[in-house]
Order: sequence, then C-alpha cells, then structure tokens
Amino acid sequence: MKISIIIPIYNAEKYLTGCLSSIAAQTYPDFECWCVNNGSTDDSLRIINGFVQKDSRFKLIDRTNAGKQAAARNAALKRATGDAVTFVDADDYIHPRMLELLVKAMNETQCDVVGCLPFNTTALYTGDFETVKPYKTKIYTDPVTAFMTKRCVPTTVWGRLYKKSVIASPFIEDIFFEDVPFTFEIFSGLKRYALITARLYGYYKGNESTMRSVWTNEKTDSYIRVIRSVSLFAAKNVPEKANAVKKHISNGRVKMIMSRIKNAPDRRELYNYAAPKIRELYREKLISYSGLKLKHKIALRRLLYGGRNLENGKFTCVSQTVYPLKIDDLLALPDVVPPPPAIKGKEIVILVGNRDKNIPDRLYQGRGALENLKSAGGETAPCHVAFFRNRPFWDLLSPFCRAYRNRFHAFGTAVYHIRPQAVREMNLERGQRTKENAYLYSKWPLSAQQRQKQYNDLKNSLIQNGFDDNHPVEIMLCRSLGVKDTVYQGHHRIMFCIDMNVPYIGIVFMYVSHCPRFLAKPLYRLAKIFKKRTAE
Repeated sequence: MKISIIIPIYNAEKYLTGCLSSIAAQTYPDFECWCVNNGSTDDSLRIINGFVQKDSRFKLIDRTNAGKQAAARNAALKRATGDAVTFVDADDYIHPRMLELLVKAMNETQCDVVGCLPFNTTALYTGDFETVKPYKTKIYTDPVTAFMTKRCVPTTVWGRLYKKSVIASPFIEDIFFEDVPFTFEIFSGLKRYALITARLYGYYKGNESTMRSVWTNEKTDSYIRVIRSVSLFAAKNVPEKANAVKKHISNGRVKMIMSRIKNAPDRRELYNYAAPKIRELYREKLISYSGLKLKHKIALRRLLYGGRNLENGKFTCVSQTVYPLKIDDLLALPDVVPPPPAIKGKEIVILVGNRDKNIPDRLYQGRGALENLKSAGGETAPCHVAFFRNRPFWDLLSPFCRAYRNRFHAFGTAVYHIRPQAVREMNLERGQRTKENAYLYSKWPLSAQQRQKQYNDLKNSLIQNGFDDNHPVEIMLCRSLGVKDTVYQGHHRIMFCIDMNVPYIGIVFMYVSHCPRFLAKPLYRLAKIFKKRTAE
C-alpha cells in the first residue's frame, strides 16, 4: 500500500526541518510526501528543496498565490498517487513507526480510516522517541457518534490514515478550521473506524498556531460557515444524528468563538460582529442550548438576546431582532428631541413610548436612510426597536412577585405594518400555532363544534374588520437577561393572514420584564424557602 503524505507549509522554517526529518525516518518506506509551499516568505522553500534533492519520495508544489491551507491540501490531493492519504501540519512531527502501525491496523481491521493518539509537545524535534508501548486497537461501529463524543477521536484531520476512496469532497478553501467539515463528511459515510491507542503524532502547542493566534472577524466567519456546513450536511445525510451534531459540534464551535472573543483585547468590536451571526444560526435552529453547562447557557443567552447598547447611562436598550416595517409608517413618526447620540451599527431605530402611554413612539434615528430607501422604490425597511429600561437586576424580582412578573414597562402607541410571513420567518410565535393545534386542540374543554364555531367567528371578524389597525398583533419585547421576543397576542391572525395571502398586518410593540426560565426555577425555590422561614 502506497501512502501519500500531505503537508501545507507557510513560514514554518523553525519547525520544518524536524517535521520532514521525522517523515524521512519512517520505518514504512512506501510513501510519497507532498510539500506544498503556500507562498512562504521565509527560508521554508530552501528547506523543502533540500529534502527533495536528497530523497525522491519528497515532492514540491510551489504556490506563489498563497491562500489558506485548505487550498494547499486540495492541490496536493489532486496529485496524490497513493492508495491512502495522511495529513501532517508543518509545525508537528510524527513517530518513526506511525505509518507502519497505521497500515498494519488498516490491513488487520479492514477499516477505511485508522487513527492514532497524539502527544502534546512544546519542544522541537530531536529524533529521540520512546519505544512504542503495548497498545490496543479499538473499533467503533458507530463512527459518527464516536467522532462527536469521544475525546480520542478529535475533529482535526491529522493523525489518521484515510483510504483515498473515502475522500469524496475536497476541503472548503476560503475558511479556517476546514478540517471539521472535511472529517465529519468522511466519518458520516463510514461503517467502522479503528483507533490504535499508541501516541504517535506529535502536536506542537506553540503560540503561532491558528487556534492560539489573535482572533479576528474572519475566523468568526469561518467558524460560522463550519457550523452551517456541518449542521446542514448532517440534517441531509444523517438526520438521526442531527440533534447530536448540534449538541456536540455546533455548540462546541460557538463556545470556542465566545471563549476566544472573551480573551481578545478588542473583544467589544469582535462581539458586536459575531453576535448577529450567531443569532442567525439560532434562528435557523443550527445551534441550541442542549448539552451546554449553565455558565455557557447564560453566556449564549446574553449573546443571543441580551441588551448591549447603553447610551449615556440611560439604559437605552436596542432590540437585536430586526423588523421589516413599512417605510411610510416610520416616516410618519416624530423625531426624538433633542437629537440623540447615534447607536452604532443600527441605521433605523424607533423608540417605544412608556407605561402610561403618554409619550408617543418616536423615530430615534434613520430618517435619512428611510428617505433614501423610499426614493429607491422600497416598501419596507429593516428597523430596530429601542426603549428605556430599568437595571437588569430588578428582573430577578419576577419569581418573587407576581405583580412585578406581569408588569409591562413600556407600551407602544403606534401601529406598524409588516408582512405576516415575515413574522413567521422571525420565529417569534410560540409553538408555531396552526388551525389544528389551536382551535381543534383535543384537550380543550369545548366540543369540536364549539371550537369550529370560534374558528369561523374569528375568521369572519377578521375579514369584515380588516387585518390591520382594528386587530393589531402585539409583539412583546423581552430584553431582560436574554428572554426572547415573542408574539403576545395575535398568533391566529398571523395564521389567517398567511393563509389568505394578506400583504400586510398591523403590529404594536410592548416591553415586559421577565426572568429567564433557567434562573426562574431556583429562584422560585429560594422564594418558597424564604416564605417558609418567615412564617416560622
């Protein structure tokens, strides 16, 4: 069996001699090593040429127009002539017996993919290795589950031997972390996977690696694409594993994004860039709270729904949900006087009134943008909703006080028009109600005839009175500690309007204080204990 080794190389002169020396020292002789110089500006090309001249098994691909390492790997995959392929990073090195033992395990187990364990190192290659200790060969009959749950089966591409026949798709070239979707697609098509418990791959834990280098918006985009690619592939090809993929892979990438941003010096700018993209993933149901620890649930909830825009200490919170409202409705609003400071990243913002409804809704900012959109022939404009709020701490009182739990802090006074299908697409409806689970729900105490009569009465009323201002849909803006926006009243009107192809439906906004569910339960218990002790 001939092996093709693929190494993408970019400015790795510090480690490259050790990496290539460990490959030249392999006890398994039948291999070719494709060294892809990916536009290096240091002495890497000279080092590669030295090995190419001394050993015919080493081959050079010189790419002057350097892209990401995925493009380098794809270039080598096209030229590889081996029966099996393995990948090595330029700053790592391998045990002299790695190829020998992987080929042996592949022949014995008849598995298309065989892996070994890595060992972490901070030292450069010296050529000294310990004798391989007795090891076991583990066979996983459910490779997808093993890939997602077993720590000994990482999502990285290195440390494995792949038969070339199982590589159906190339790497995604324009992203970082391209090995996650690549390896997942391979594992999803396997029936068996073999792992030898010998530590044969030397993973160099330096500060120059992709994972430990400075986090950027481009890396956030890459992880977002990885999540979307893996989740959609799983939903289509292994639907029975889709929820598990969401739990172990997609959620793990989100945690990685949050942890990297947290430790970055410019974390505010990185956060503002990543937050709307992660919210989009959540709306598409590609990530969830399942499998997350409490601290990660809180962090994700704050990221998804938490108010982050505080202007001049007034706690002016801006909704993260974007509502495509009719331009004429927005232009009819009065301006805020005096002119407020601009809210970064939000072009069009309306300000909801107050609890007493004695302050009308106003246009906070974006009149110029609205006029430009209207002159261009647009009917709707993406709009955010702002309101003044109390400190989030007071939301924790809601489990202790029913009156505070039901307290609306701000009521909108204006009716806005929005396409009913847009409300459905924003996933604001609780349970996505339909005719069947609303008026024909079997657990209701009313008879089927009575429920059908209620359904027909509401339908006739909506037809006669209109779908707009007479019966506006009430959208509840829940911004306290991350409770999601919901449709407070009007689920059925939205359903009717969609069924009857009504172009626009009227909506009003309100703001309410709520405690998140994952905090409400322990706080309720605390309230009961406090009440009991007070009574005693």
